[in-house]
This record gives sequence, C-alpha cells and structure tokens, in this order.
Amino acid sequence: MGRRQSWFTIPCPPWERVEPQLDTPAWLLFFELFTLLEPPGAYRAWAAFNLLCLGAALVILIREIGPSGAPGWTLAALMLLYPPIAINFWFAESEIVLLLIFVLALTALRREHHGVAGAMLAAAALLRAYPLGMLGHLVARRGWRTCGYFIGASILGCAAVVGCAGSRRRQASPASRGAHC
Repeated sequence: MGRRQSWFTIPCPPWERVEPQLDTPAWLLFFELFTLLEPPGAYRAWAAFNLLCLGAALVILIREIGPSGAPGWTLAALMLLYPPIAINFWFAESEIVLLLIFVLALTALRREHHGVAGAMLAAAALLRAYPLGMLGHLVARRGWRTCGYFIGASILGCAAVVGCAGSRRRQASPASRGAHC
C-alpha cells in the first residue's frame, strides 16, 4: 500500500494549475508569444514588458494629471514603493499591463477621443473580464459614443480572437492527459 500524501505535499509544477482557468481566450493569445521562450527567459521578458508598461503609465499620469517637475517624479518614486507593485513583479501578474491600458483610455476620454477610449477599454475587457465594469461608468456618465465604440471594438475583438484561436474546445494531447495534479 502506497504512502498517502496530503494535497499540499503533492509535487505540482506551477504551470499545471489546480484551480479553474479564468483567463480569457484573448489573454491566452496575447501571452502565447511568451510561451515560445524557456521559462526563465519568458519570466524576464514578461518582467521587462511590465516594467515598460509601468514606466509608460507613470509618465503619462504625471504629464496628464500629476504635479509637474520634481514633485511629480517624487510621487512616481513613491508609487514604486507601493507593495502591490512588487507583488505584481514577483508573481508575474498582469495588472500593470491593464494599468497602462486604463491610463491610455482615461487620457483619451479627457481629450474627448471617444473611439480611442472605447477601443482601449474593449482591449482591457478582452484581456481580463473585470474591466467590463467600466461600461457601467460610461453609462452612468452618459458617454454613449464611447460605449458604442467599446461595444463595437469588443465585437471586432471577439471575432478576431475566434478567427485566430478557433471556437472549438481543444482536447489535451494523449501524453498530457492525466498529468494534472
């Protein structure tokens, strides 16, 4: 009779998830480029991409709404000390990418570029589902043009994802069946 293991002592690589997959198909297509690299290289590339997104978001925020000059850059340095920023890099999460998309969308809204704002918010909603809540914000502010662009860009984005990934559910290869923890 074999030794019984508890659920937290079973060896399980981090890339084999036990929890349900909550990633959107568009996110999986976006992230597929990084899977072409070896895991350490993919982690470094993702961290560098996140760093570029964070830098761009901070520069745009300081130029658009923050204080100018030294006080603005001091505020940016303080933002980098915020613990969730470090957690985002440590666990290679995606919130910084969404931060940049939201900053670009809100900048477009301030400049009354409704098409760009709607397309950026649709891109965020395609990558992660929770940015759909911004649609409620747009409805509450009666931003109907932006809502229209958001819905149109979402439909086009969904069609593009289905065109690239297909609509059929894929079966696991015979070698990987039963390999999940």
